[in-house]
Amino acid sequence: MNGRNVYQKFIDIGSKIICCREKCKDVINYPLLGIIPRVFIMTTFEYLKKAIDIGESNYDTYRKFIKECYPKVIKDLKHTDKKVKVCIIGINPGHILPFEKEIYRDILNKKGIINQIDEKRCKEAFEEIHKIWLRTYFKSPSEEREKQLLKYFINTMLFVQEISPILELKDDDIILWAEVVYCESKNKDLSNETIKRCLNKYMEQVTSMFDANAFILFLGKTDFKKIEKIENIKHLKEKYRIIVIYHPSGYKKNWMKTYFVEGKLRPKHQEALELLKYTKSSNHLKKDRKNSVIYLPPPK
Repeated sequence: MNGRNVYQKFIDIGSKIICCREKCKDVINYPLLGIIPRVFIMTTFEYLKKAIDIGESNYDTYRKFIKECYPKVIKDLKHTDKKVKVCIIGINPGHILPFEKEIYRDILNKKGIINQIDEKRCKEAFEEIHKIWLRTYFKSPSEEREKQLLKYFINTMLFVQEISPILELKDDDIILWAEVVYCESKNKDLSNETIKRCLNKYMEQVTSMFDANAFILFLGKTDFKKIEKIENIKHLKEKYRIIVIYHPSGYKKNWMKTYFVEGKLRPKHQEALELLKYTKSSNHLKKDRKNSVIYLPPPK
């Protein structure tokens, strides 16, 4: 990685994502209104666990979490010599919340990069936005309008924590949240043209941060089925182990029951995941691609 650690590489990529000004036809990217490409987040497994632990806590407990854990995760990321162990990928962000738009617009405006792109200022803006994401998304929702957005993160965190023994996650392992397309949709479906354009622009850069034995957790079984034959995704299937689950905020109200019983991952899912644990080398994946992707629940 040319002498830079994974966090520095992450900041480089993230700054390009939020400052992307390409005019893809079926997505919304209006920096002037604060609607930007988003959901590119790096954290450690330790931070994720502590965010889960605060649960439905009061505001004082949350403030203590931010005061103690938030500076530590930034410090840990800046000094880590590890690469990404788990990458969580969705198809693209949901609709932006009103308070988000105001924050992003103010940051872009302050850095002077709404209409004019500057590499240094884009990096500064992304670092500021990423810190907001770390403080905002990894907590239980306090208002009704937050529930749909934060359910995406909270349910996924619970799932990752539950499968962590199978993935052999350590506290200082790196977790990355990414998207296939980083802009929100104008309508429900994304065109293959837009998907390929965004994958071609960013996916190779993102995977350059991956550990050789990284796992990918893909959120959305229907979405994965639509894109799995695209060349970039076929390359991912050849190199990495992929777990595909229902979207954590889009699968009605049965998501938790589908995967958990009495707070624990259902045994049948645990058994399926054990298959991936022993499928480690990329050479093996190329020989046996069927074992590189696990669908939970499996297709009927």
